[in-house]
Amino acid sequence: MDYLLAYMSYHFGKNETAAKLLGGVLTSGTASRRMKDLAFDLKEDIVRQLRKKD
Repeated sequence: MDYLLAYMSYHFGKNETAAKLLGGVLTSGTASRRMKDLAFDLKEDIVRQLRKKD
């Protein structure tokens, strides 16, 4: 659920919220490897987008 909320936040430009939610997914002990991979990819997209702005 956190990943979905993070993706929606990213889609609507709320990058700080998305990053916080992704942090929870990446550190979760119950999240699957595939979900963590998706979260990591989305986090890289957020970082890329933030670097473009600067």
